[in-house]
Amino acid sequence: MKTVFFFILLVFSASAVAESKVNFYVFGGLSIYQEDFETPVTKVGEGVGYRGGIGAQLNTTLGLEFIYDRAPAINSGTLHRKPLERDSEERKYLYTSLAGTFTFSNAGSVSAVMKFGLSHSTAEINPLNFDEVREVFWSIGLKIDVNKQFALEFSHNHTFGETEVRFFSGILRFDF
Repeated sequence: MKTVFFFILLVFSASAVAESKVNFYVFGGLSIYQEDFETPVTKVGEGVGYRGGIGAQLNTTLGLEFIYDRAPAINSGTLHRKPLERDSEERKYLYTSLAGTFTFSNAGSVSAVMKFGLSHSTAEINPLNFDEVREVFWSIGLKIDVNKQFALEFSHNHTFGETEVRFFSGILRFDF
């Protein structure tokens, strides 16, 4: 299923590149994570994480992004449930993702943005032990153009699979 998804994304991207000039951009910002109350094992800590990446706007609608997220570590002292043995170790959660972006513009400076992609999460249990998972994610948000080069984007993000993480992000985007 994941292979078919990325093949379709690649076909759409290739046709979009043939249509117009590609515009590149970088972005960075903060993400707000909350402890997941619905699953028996907490995957990330509660607090502020960091987000950054690069992207290519292939045409007015389609784009591709490489995203790097650093989620807050689990802190057993702030858990809203009884800590499990695996919660006793502080873990560093890193997510690297490849996403297809779909931008729906209106005549103004505000656009709706949807992202779908594959995320690779790595939890550093200790310097010699890592836990790695690949899963699908989606995001929906608003992009507000400040001027021709800068935009603000606010989004709700959700990964599906073993980590099942939801968070909100605010980023500043700079177009080249």
